[in-house]
Amino acid sequence: MRFLYTGADSYLSTQNDPYRSLGGNVSKSIIQNNRMNNLFDDISYLSLENGDSETKGIVLENESSNPVTNVKIGWVYPIIKNYRIFVALVALNSSNQMERIGNSKEVPYNADFVEIEDDPVEIGDLEAEARIGIWITRTPITDNIEQSNNCQSLYDQFLISKGEKMQDDTVVTENENANSLMIAFDN
Repeated sequence: MRFLYTGADSYLSTQNDPYRSLGGNVSKSIIQNNRMNNLFDDISYLSLENGDSETKGIVLENESSNPVTNVKIGWVYPIIKNYRIFVALVALNSSNQMERIGNSKEVPYNADFVEIEDDPVEIGDLEAEARIGIWITRTPITDNIEQSNNCQSLYDQFLISKGEKMQDDTVVTENENANSLMIAFDN
């Protein structure tokens, strides 16, 4: 199982720029694990203040020769959560394309989004060498901007990211502060 960028000039051509992953042609470029900003940039204070949502189109591919069952997609939020993630699963058309949007501020017309909270979203079964399109929208939480961006909060976020601050009597490690898209499935 692997995630691929979209937005390629032609089917399965190289396209490894997350800014261009806006649907359309599936690329052959794999979204790398544990790489910063491999899908979204950090959220700026201005984006938080304006409530600017961003949407990206990616594809999940079962590259194995065996079907997989009970596929689920989830998101691992950082300890200090200042955004929400929504996903929409879409079938690719007969040309292996998904709807294309003009920029990351737009949303696709043919997509029903659901929020990923604590539990992953079920995709179902995926046949061998099958692909499914996934729209991902990140929406800032604007309720408590001033509180989450004051000097003490920013310093706490820095300490948590370095694993030096206690959170609920537990040392928070770097992995617990990461933003991660995850996939789970049964063979």
